[in-house]
Amino acid sequence: MFTIYNNGIVDYKSSTENLYNVKNINETTKFTFDPKEDSVKDFQNKQDQNGEKKKQEQFLSSYKKISQINQGNQFFFVRDIMSQDLLYIDNSHTIKEAYELLKDKKTAQIPVTTIDKKIVGLIDAKFILSLLMQNLDEPNLLLNRRLKDISFPEIITTNPDSELKDVIKIMFDFEIGTMAVVNEEGLLKGIISKSYIFKAMSCIPQLEIWS
Repeated sequence: MFTIYNNGIVDYKSSTENLYNVKNINETTKFTFDPKEDSVKDFQNKQDQNGEKKKQEQFLSSYKKISQINQGNQFFFVRDIMSQDLLYIDNSHTIKEAYELLKDKKTAQIPVTTIDKKIVGLIDAKFILSLLMQNLDEPNLLLNRRLKDISFPEIITTNPDSELKDVIKIMFDFEIGTMAVVNEEGLLKGIISKSYIFKAMSCIPQLEIWS
């Protein structure tokens, strides 16, 4: 089961098949920006492009192999590989604090929740950059705004009992690098990402045939 959240409010709940009938949310989940000014260089994505391309190819190859697995084989679920020791930030904090956490922990994205841990959205450096570029006259004012005052793009979430192969298909088709895992009440329970999937392939013998 997958759920689309819009700033903490459930927009849609669906099975894998029905999710494709909903509007394509690529544009709202994929932050893109190509800054040219020197003043924003610290916010730029420093990942090596060739390395990222290789990861994408590995992910695609893994997905193709997963989709060909015989139905008699063992199924794996999100709960089997999701990270429960996850990093998140509640929306009472500021944008500046979120950026400092991203930088300090050297992570690409952080889930944003309410103070009682209900999912609100995901934040990354590109999203912060896009906000800054819309507020060039008062950048410090923007950085000191609370996350609860920011409008986040829609996100697709899943639950711990979803089949791993279905989640990987959705992540690939909707170009999602990180997906929050929530329970029926929308409480953040974990996170799954392409990197966790790659790690699982090397640690779980049954998954090695997918790599």
